[in-house]
Amino acid sequence: MPFVIAAIFFIFYIIHMKKRIEFLFYPGMVDLDVTGPLDIFQAVNEIFSGSGRENEGYEKIFSALMPGPVPTSSGLGLNADNRPGKEVTNNFVEV
Repeated sequence: MPFVIAAIFFIFYIIHMKKRIEFLFYPGMVDLDVTGPLDIFQAVNEIFSGSGRENEGYEKIFSALMPGPVPTSSGLGLNADNRPGKEVTNNFVEV
């Protein structure tokens, strides 16, 4: 019986925590391919926050082969904080 209780608690814990999403930036990418999904993830975070569920939603991680500014096709520079796979994520978004 303790295993069942632990499994139920673990599932509840996983469902009610922020999920990490990693975006991989590369030179010449289209900036709308990043900003569109970012707007959606931010909207979900605001909905969770407005309903008192601040510990749920999405944590966004920005990666590139070399951390720092990455130029897009329009000349806009997106800043990558990490190298790919440095942090454990739930999903990997390559645009």
